[in-house]
Formats: sequence, C-alpha cells, structure tokens
Amino acid sequence: MMAMTAMGVDAGLNVASPEAFDPSDAPKTYSFGTLVFKGPWGYDRPENAGRLYPLLVSGFWNEGQDHYAGVAQAHPAFVLSYQKDGEADGRFLGHWITNAIAASYRIDLDRVYLTGVSRGGSGSFPLARGMAEAGRHFAAIIRGAGQSQPDLGNAIAERTALWYHIGLLDNATRVAIARQALELNRDYACNREAVESRTSDSLTGYTRTTVTLTHAGRPMFRYSEYVGMGHISAPLYTDPALFAWLFDCALTPVQTNAPTEVALR
Repeated sequence: MMAMTAMGVDAGLNVASPEAFDPSDAPKTYSFGTLVFKGPWGYDRPENAGRLYPLLVSGFWNEGQDHYAGVAQAHPAFVLSYQKDGEADGRFLGHWITNAIAASYRIDLDRVYLTGVSRGGSGSFPLARGMAEAGRHFAAIIRGAGQSQPDLGNAIAERTALWYHIGLLDNATRVAIARQALELNRDYACNREAVESRTSDSLTGYTRTTVTLTHAGRPMFRYSEYVGMGHISAPLYTDPALFAWLFDCALTPVQTNAPTEVALR
C-alpha cells in the first residue's frame, strides 16, 4: 500500500528543503538509451549529490510537462516526454527506469508520476499496467478525460493514487467512461473501507465537484467533474493543489525482489 505524506515531507523520503536557484542550476538535457529527458533544478549541486529526485512522465501531448514548468523549482524532478500509450510501452518504461538507475541517474523509485489528457488519459492505464508487469509502479497519475480504459484494476489502484478530471461538456462517451472509472474505484477491494467525501469549488474558473476516496488517511482516488468545461486540459492545472497533491504521493518501498538492470524490449 502506498504511503502519502501528510504535509508534503515524509521522514522516509529524501526531500530537501525549498531551494533558491540561479541560472547555473537550470535543468540539463540527458540522453539514455533511446529516450531524451531533462534533469531537476540543482541536480549537479555538490550538496545534492546523494539526493534522489522524482520522475515526472508526461504522456501524449506533453500537457503535464508544459504546465509543470511553472512549478519546477518548487518541485525539482526529472521530466520525460513519453509519447506512448500501450502496455508494451509501459513495460519498456519500467525497464528503462531500472536501467537508468543502474546507470547512476538518481531517480526515486517511490516517486514516479504520470500525467495524461485525452489520448494520454486513455493511455495512462495501459502504461500503468505495463509498468506493473515490469515490476514498477507510478506513485500517482493525473488523468484528464480519455475515451477508453476506465479500469485501472485493484492491484494497481491500491498502490497508485489517481486524480481523474472530466469536463461535462466533453463528449458523452468520455463523460460515461469517467463516471464508470469512479464506480469501478468505489468497488475495488482496496477502497471498500475508504471514506468518501465530496467538495465543490471554482478554483479553476469552472464550477467543480470532487469526490475523494480516503483510506487510512490517504486520498488514493480523486474524481473531479467540471461544469461547462469541454475537452481541454489547461483549467485543471490552474489549481495550485494539483502538483502539490502529485508530489505528495509516494510508494512504500515494498519491492523486495525489484528487478536489476534488464534488456529493453
């Protein structure tokens, strides 16, 4: 089961205090295997030499990567644009992460995140399943819309936090898929003892209702419907709590037989 921090910093996580950066600390671009990615702010500072950093995977259309740029100094992380959406792609990503760590990139396995909207939303669940097959898990997923793949599955849902967003002016299929995902999550065994709460706000410029399933003090599933919003992603990223929630999520280190370096396929 996942452990999520209560106030943003957990004693078991290697998270530094907020830093002040100068231009020399700007993220560098790295290439490993067939993938190109960016490093965190301040990655090469001597005082950070032993520090592990989250990996933010930005799915189709790169919306997560684009919006993350505004909070990158508050939440330093590796950033990977991954324009893939199949289970085989998730397996590849899981193996790539294993190999990147073996090659001394300081990625925190407990804090790998995924964002995806539209095709990236549909593809987020297959990527998560493929990652699990490779012995890896996302700590949290931000999903916007998508018109397929409502069922993440209990085994992943009990470890991976999810915040699902849907505009009620999106097409009927996408709205129906989103509501199906809500019902599936309510029925997962991992959520049977969860406490369900409901809130409303207009922080994003749209009236929004959010259902949260909290288990053992952890908001493992969030579902937000936006009145008057169509098939767009920008409004959900205007909520300052979104990335704070994401970077608060962490897996417990239970992978006792986690894979060592493996061939990519």
